[in-house]
Amino acid sequence: MKTIFKTFFLRSLLILTILFLLLIKQTIMAQAQTKKYNLDTLQKYGVEYPDSILPILAACISDAEKGKDFFTAALGHEARGYIFLENEEYRKSIQEYQEAYKDLIRSDSLYYISGVLVELGINLNYLGELDSALNYYYKAEANAREYANLTTLSQTYRSIGLLKIDLGDYKSALNYLFQCLELVDDIKSGKNQRAEILQNIGIAYSKMDSLNEAINYYGESLQIFIEMNNMVNTAISYNNIGVLYERQENLDSTLHYYAKALEMFEKLDYKLGVSITLSNIGFIHRKRNEFDSALAYTHKSLDISKQIDLNNQILSSYNELALVYSGKGDYEKAFHYSDSAYYLNDSINSQEQNEYIAELETIYETEKKEQQIALQQTELNHKSRQNISLMFILLLTAGLTVYVFISNRQRRKRNKLLSEKNILLEQRNRQITSSITYASFIQKTILTDADLFKTIFPEYFILFKPKDIVSGDFYWLQKRKDQIIIAVADCTGHGVPGAFMSMLGITFLREVIDVYKITQPDQILNILRDKVVEALHQNESSSKSRDGMDLAICVINTSTQTINYSGAYLPMMLYSKERLTAFKPNKMPIGFQKARKGSFTSKSVNYNRGDRIFLFTDGYADQFGGKDSKKYSRQKFIDSLEEIQKYAMEAQATELEKRFNAWKGEWEQIDDVTVVGIEL
Repeated sequence: MKTIFKTFFLRSLLILTILFLLLIKQTIMAQAQTKKYNLDTLQKYGVEYPDSILPILAACISDAEKGKDFFTAALGHEARGYIFLENEEYRKSIQEYQEAYKDLIRSDSLYYISGVLVELGINLNYLGELDSALNYYYKAEANAREYANLTTLSQTYRSIGLLKIDLGDYKSALNYLFQCLELVDDIKSGKNQRAEILQNIGIAYSKMDSLNEAINYYGESLQIFIEMNNMVNTAISYNNIGVLYERQENLDSTLHYYAKALEMFEKLDYKLGVSITLSNIGFIHRKRNEFDSALAYTHKSLDISKQIDLNNQILSSYNELALVYSGKGDYEKAFHYSDSAYYLNDSINSQEQNEYIAELETIYETEKKEQQIALQQTELNHKSRQNISLMFILLLTAGLTVYVFISNRQRRKRNKLLSEKNILLEQRNRQITSSITYASFIQKTILTDADLFKTIFPEYFILFKPKDIVSGDFYWLQKRKDQIIIAVADCTGHGVPGAFMSMLGITFLREVIDVYKITQPDQILNILRDKVVEALHQNESSSKSRDGMDLAICVINTSTQTINYSGAYLPMMLYSKERLTAFKPNKMPIGFQKARKGSFTSKSVNYNRGDRIFLFTDGYADQFGGKDSKKYSRQKFIDSLEEIQKYAMEAQATELEKRFNAWKGEWEQIDDVTVVGIEL
C-alpha cells in the first residue's frame, strides 16, 4: 500500500513539475517572440549543465529500478542518452538508449519503443554506421505501425528519407518523405514541421539535379516560413533557392535571392549568415567578371568574419580574394591573400589538433569523476535515507529531466539552425572546387602555350603533373630576335598558394625581360630575387621569409649557337655527343636568405644541332615509392634521362610518366612534377 501511495505521490509531483516548467517555457518563448527570435538570447536559454544533471539522473534510475518502476527508469536512461547525443558522445548515448529499450520491455510500455529505436538509429547515423542505422529505423517503423504511434512514425519516415539521401537512393528517399508529409498533414503536426519536410524534399530533388522541382518545393516551404514570420528559416530558404538558381546559371535570380537573404540576416543581426551571404554574392560577381563588386562584397564578408572570429569563413574569404585579384591580373595581392589562407589553414589544423587532445583529457577526467561519483553513490546506498529526502531527490530529478528536454528542444532548434547552416554552406564546397578550377584556368592562360613551343622547337616535350588541380611549378618561353629564353621554376608550396606564387613569378619574369630589357640569365635572377623579397616584405623577422622559388633559366643564342644558363637550386642537363652533362646551379633561392651568398652566376656552352636540353623541378626525384618506399632520387632520375635518349622527344615524356607512375604505385603524389625537354 505504501509503495502504491509513494508511486502515485511521486508521479503527481512529476506532473506538477512538468506543468510548472511548461509555464516557464511559455514565458521564455513569449520573450523570444518579443525579441524577434534574437539568436543570442535563444542560445542563452538553451544552456545545459550535463555534468550536474547526469549524476542526479543516475540516482533517479537507481531508485526507480529498486522500486521496480522500470518506466521511470527508462525515462531516465532516455534523458541521459539524449544528453550524450547532444554532446556528441554517441557510444555512451547508444548504451543509455539500449538500457531504456530493456526497461520499456520490462514495464510493458511497447508503445514508446519506436522512439528509442529512432534515437538509436540517429546515433549510428552520426557514427557513419548507415546500414545499422537504417535497420533500427525499419524496426522503429514496424513498431510505430503496430502500436499506431503516428508521431514517431512520421519522424521515422523522415529519418529514413534523409538517410536515403545520404546513401544516394533519392527515389526511395522521396517515397519516404512524401509519406512523412502526408502523415504530418493527417495528424496536424504544424506548419513548421511541414515546411521542414518540404525543404527535405527540395534537397532530394536538388541531389537528383531536378532543379525546377527543387525550387518549387523550397518555394512552398519559403511561403510557410514567411506566413509564420520565421525570419531565420526565411533567410536560409532565400539563400538555398539562390544556390539552386546558381546551379542553373541563372545568376540574376541567384543575386535576387541572395540579396533577400542578406536583408533578412541583417535584420536578425545574424552575423554568420550575413558573412556567408556576402561571400556568396561576391562569388557570383566574380563569375560574371565583375571584379570590383566581387572585391567589395568579399572584403565586407571578411571584415564581419574577423569580428566574430569565424576562421573557416575568413579562410574562405582569403581564397576568394586571391582568385578575384588574380582575375584582375594583380598577382601580387593574389599571392598575399593566398599566402594568408595557407598560414591560417595551418593554424586551424593546429588548433583542431590541440582541441582534440584537450577533449581526450576531458574524457579521461570525466570518467575519473564518474567513477568517484559512482563510488560515493554506493556508499550513500548503504545509508538509510528518509522518505522526504528520497521524494526531494526524485522531484528534483524529475524537474531537471524535464528541464533537459525543454532545453534540448531549444538546442534542437539551435542544431536545426546549424544543420541548415550546413545547407547554407553546402555551395561553398562547390564554390571552392569551382574556384580552384578557375585558378587552374588562369594559370594555364599565363603558362607558355604549346603552339609557341612547337613553332620554336619542333621536337620537344613538357611533362607537367600538378599535385593538385593547380601547380606551384611553372615553365616559360619567349623568343626575342635571335635569343630564346626558357625557364622552369618550383615555387614554395603547391596547390592554390603555390599557383599564385607561380603567377607572381611569371609576372616579374616578364617585367624583367620585357620592361627592363635584360636577357643575361644571372642578372635576371638577381633582379627577380630583389622583386620577390620586396613584394613579400621579407626580412629576418618575417613569417614568410622562406617563401620564394627555385628556378633554372637558359638563354639560347641561335646566331652564335651558345647556351647561357643560370640556376637557383635547379640544374640544367645537356645531352650532346651521346653524353648527358649536368650544369650545377647556385645554392640559393629566389627569395630571402639570411646569409646571402652574393649574386647569381652564369655558365655558357656551345651547342650543336640535335643537342637536347632538360630543365626540371625536384618533384619527380622526390617522389616516394618502389618496393622499399624510398625517394626516386636525383641520380636515378638522371640515369632515366640518359636511358631514354634513344627515343624521340614526345616518346620520352611518355616513358618518363610511365616510370613515375610505376614507381609511385599506391603512394600519393607528394609534389608538383615538371620536366621540359627541347631538341636544338
